[in-house]
Amino acid sequence: MNSTRMTRFTAGRVAVLAASALLAGAGCESKTEPAKPATTAPKVEAPKIDAAKPAAPKTEAPKTDAPKAAETPSAPAADKKAESPNVQKLPNGLQIEDLKVGEGDPCPADATVTIHYRGTLLNGKEFDSSYNTGQPATFPLKRLIQGWQEGIPGMKKGGKRKLTIPYAMAYGAAGSPPDIPPKSDLIFEIELFDFKK
Repeated sequence: MNSTRMTRFTAGRVAVLAASALLAGAGCESKTEPAKPATTAPKVEAPKIDAAKPAAPKTEAPKTDAPKAAETPSAPAADKKAESPNVQKLPNGLQIEDLKVGEGDPCPADATVTIHYRGTLLNGKEFDSSYNTGQPATFPLKRLIQGWQEGIPGMKKGGKRKLTIPYAMAYGAAGSPPDIPPKSDLIFEIELFDFKK
């Protein structure tokens, strides 16, 4: 193909393309059909929000007036014992709770008793226990702290009793350092095995 013929062919082709572009721009259909686009998934548009319409209200779980477990106030340890129907609270502040009632005659105030005992502070810290020795202890009641002198009489053999003793009936304002701090109310669990008059 010589250069003259090539120029004519190129010029003719350009003219056809230019005419097709003009016809397409004028809204006329071109005889040349455009290639069909490849099949694609339809577009999914996000829902339009009309600014004039208010949004739907949020659904919330119904509120209750019941207090949460952590918000429920708790009573002091000594007061909780006083609320039990089995607790006898004396005017001097001594609290007596029979955990197990024994059998036979009641222990008199002037007896010598054979017992197992466990003593704790109100926070539960143990300071003394006969259970640790594995042997019950024997004491004349008259030589013990006032809380025991008033809390043990009336028990029966085989009985178990819990005493909550105010500090004035235990080791007083001074306490018994280092195990019993000053002005410490005490809790004793006492198991009566035997007593002698």
